[in-house]
Amino acid sequence: LDFIEGSNKKNEEKTTDLVEKHKELWQEIWDRYDPEEFEEYIDLYRNRIQVNSIHDIIKGKDCVDFGCGNGVFCFALLDEGANSATGIDFGTNSIRFAQKVAQEKNLVSKVSFIEEDVIKTSLEDNSFDFAIANGVFHHLHMEDMDKALCEVNRVLKKDGWFWYYTDGSNMIGMDLWDMSVDALKGVNVIFIEN
Repeated sequence: LDFIEGSNKKNEEKTTDLVEKHKELWQEIWDRYDPEEFEEYIDLYRNRIQVNSIHDIIKGKDCVDFGCGNGVFCFALLDEGANSATGIDFGTNSIRFAQKVAQEKNLVSKVSFIEEDVIKTSLEDNSFDFAIANGVFHHLHMEDMDKALCEVNRVLKKDGWFWYYTDGSNMIGMDLWDMSVDALKGVNVIFIEN
């Protein structure tokens, strides 16, 4: 792969840890949207809110997105009537992009983005009506999934709602996915994306 990534030294510096590899990959792709593309992306999540009948649950509520990436779900939550949205993600580039979009949309008073790990946040106990983890926790190490779920429980109010989407296991598609991730663990993320 020298012709793709350069020297062997660069390849040796690449991580093989699955969580770190995801962090590396998402940092490369989450901030590559122009305003029109990003609005189309938000539309997909508005649709997900409507299809899953959570519109009435979030209306007027304070929401938190665990693993928010570029903030797309937070913006969709606000568009669908949420009072506020807070996004948590470990990616510097993702958080920076989300904050930039919030400024451009004049939403900084309603949305905030924090660069933290979903297994331990600085959020206050019992502070949110609705939490979401959209396709995030299955990327964690097995021992961290319980920690992340406990963290969601800690920040949710007593009667709060948690919308949790994850990929399952024991399916051929997931086995192929896992094999692909393993086979590509040393490959440059730009090459994978392309």
